[in-house]
Amino acid sequence: MKNFYRNSTYLLLIIISFVAGIAGKFPKDFRWTTYYPMVSIKAFFILSLVLIVVALPEILFEFVQKNRGK
Repeated sequence: MKNFYRNSTYLLLIIISFVAGIAGKFPKDFRWTTYYPMVSIKAFFILSLVLIVVALPEILFEFVQKNRGK
């Protein structure tokens, strides 16, 4: 595991996107009544985009460092 933070972030991304699609009466009796897969897919794509934008400076820095070494 090269970067524990990056790996755990992707795992949390998957968990959060799955939980985003769950709908029900949670404050009262914690019943899971339905699941909306499109909401989960949208949440996954939005969170993935945010994660890529945040990680972009590090990715570009590593890319530039590898190209300078050649």
